[in-house]
Amino acid sequence: MAGYIQQNCQFPKNYRNDQDYSNPENTLYQFVTYHLLNRLLTPSTLVNHYNELGYNTSTRMPTIPVCEYYTTMGDRRLLRTYESAESNGIYLNRFPILDNSRKGSYHELSCAPEKTGICVWNSTASPISIINAVIYPINQLLAFDQNTADNMGSIRLRMDVASIFPEMATNDIRLSEITDASHFNVYLPCDQYPYLDDLTVNNFESKFCYWTGRGRGWQNMQGDEFCCQGWQDITLRLPPVPRRGTYELRLGIQPGSTLRGIFQLYLGTEPDNLLPLGFPVDFRQGAYYINTSSGQIPSSIGYEDDTNDDYYDQMRDNELHENGYMKGCQQYAVSNGTMRGSNICLRRILGRLTMDSDKTYYLRIKNVLDDRGKYLYLDYIEFCPKEVYANPYEPEDIW
Repeated sequence: MAGYIQQNCQFPKNYRNDQDYSNPENTLYQFVTYHLLNRLLTPSTLVNHYNELGYNTSTRMPTIPVCEYYTTMGDRRLLRTYESAESNGIYLNRFPILDNSRKGSYHELSCAPEKTGICVWNSTASPISIINAVIYPINQLLAFDQNTADNMGSIRLRMDVASIFPEMATNDIRLSEITDASHFNVYLPCDQYPYLDDLTVNNFESKFCYWTGRGRGWQNMQGDEFCCQGWQDITLRLPPVPRRGTYELRLGIQPGSTLRGIFQLYLGTEPDNLLPLGFPVDFRQGAYYINTSSGQIPSSIGYEDDTNDDYYDQMRDNELHENGYMKGCQQYAVSNGTMRGSNICLRRILGRLTMDSDKTYYLRIKNVLDDRGKYLYLDYIEFCPKEVYANPYEPEDIW
């Protein structure tokens, strides 16, 4: 087996090819651990459907693509689960060509054979359930090789913040369909007995909660969000990037409310010694106004509603981007259209950084407004490679 893997897999990192299979630097060790996730995922949670464009929660038939990114065991690497109307099942590491023009449908147009991925679940699959785990038989070689790293490192990676924390899936908290108060508003302990391994709350005056948002019509990716109240000062361990490169780190936000605060953000590889990401970010600053307790101040970020003129809309997108903001994504629907068409759904660009796939990065978000009545809101994050956000030939899509 070890010899077969060495001959057929070109890994982005030089692992040892000896017979010490318990060594984390061994090729076979890394091959095996890429098949393992430290969370419980049932067939219904391999990907999460809720409010992607065209999806009906009654019929539950896949429409446009949805995917999740999970961090595997061994070296921290990303595993992509994917499903669409055209995929006929849930696939691992599938990278099709999508109809992602401004007036496109975002459905699959085609998929090259080498990018089809591996089917992990469909109507004929038979996963094996054991205590605290589910085993999914696959019939192809799954490896985080150079091709996988290149495919994943050349697309925008959008992740719901809830997907970062394994405990949310293992304990059936994420996107629970039970809508009573105890399931809708879940308090997550973060003092001397923290509930989430990838979250550090740096001030115990904070209260960190998860709101599923199911059935409430909220304008969120997948309907859910996290909320931090009190003195907000938290540190997140971020998922890894697939390969070394320059990435734009973004945060999906709903700014403009007087309930939002002003936050300084920090990033780095040493959680106790992180460097600031520019100036503090005012989450009260919305598309049109900054809503303060003293009244409204006109916003100057360059936001304008879409028109039917694609060229004009692209120019306005460029201006917004230069000011550190983007409209919400077109992928997810809200009550009055899509997140892109909603002026309360924005993306804040936190910074452009060279990031290494072999390093673990931490993001700290600290309140700098002396007001305990504000909220820190977390929905989704994005890693966008430079070849996407600064492509000289094709602008980044709106989806």
